[in-house]
Amino acid sequence: TPPGCRRDEAAAVIVGALTDGGAWLSASDVSALFACYGLNLIETHAAADAAEAVEIAERLAGPVAIKAVASGLQHKSDAGGVKVGIEGGDAVAAAVAEIERALKRAGHRLEGVLVQPVADPGVELLMGMVNDTSFGPVIACGAGGTSVELLGDVAVRITPLSDLDAREMLRSLRSFRLLDGYRGAPACDVVALEDQLLRLSALVEHHPEVVELDANPVIAGPSGAVIVDARVRVQAASPRRPLPSL
Repeated sequence: TPPGCRRDEAAAVIVGALTDGGAWLSASDVSALFACYGLNLIETHAAADAAEAVEIAERLAGPVAIKAVASGLQHKSDAGGVKVGIEGGDAVAAAVAEIERALKRAGHRLEGVLVQPVADPGVELLMGMVNDTSFGPVIACGAGGTSVELLGDVAVRITPLSDLDAREMLRSLRSFRLLDGYRGAPACDVVALEDQLLRLSALVEHHPEVVELDANPVIAGPSGAVIVDARVRVQAASPRRPLPSL
């Protein structure tokens, strides 16, 4: 288990969500859960409307990303629910209005927005897990961003991950060369990515109520890795199969 994991605090977040019926966690609960395990989620603030989004953007004092919050919305970018590099109160308000119109055309009702500082550029990856009925938590990592399904560059392991598993997963990817300094680009902090995989493994091993988790994109650069978008689904845990069955 990586150092600094706050297992009891994370359990309290999950129990609170299960008390409300489970399903997908709110953005604030995802942030709290990730903080308990040192998963480096970018600073994220929830706003109920455009006015609140403007206030948050002004406090962040720089270009921001604005993302839609709507029930049943899985791929925000495809529905026009993401605006990046927005700066200034008028631009933020206009972006929220544009997102609301786009979601209405896509058949969703805007319930609020998330406001984040714009992450530094880097290599986009995904990290995630599903809870398989036969194998338990299955972790995946690979090339991320909006082209994840197109590229299909993914490595998969069952938990718990060892440090060797995390190292091999990243190096088995066709896109690993991008992390290692492709064509003169600065090499990314691969050790930080390995640490994030191990922390994800610890989270899902300790909390079987987590049945689905997506962190995409995870942006890697020379100074570390930051999770830009994430979602987590929880439900009441079923008894795990004994280890020999794996």
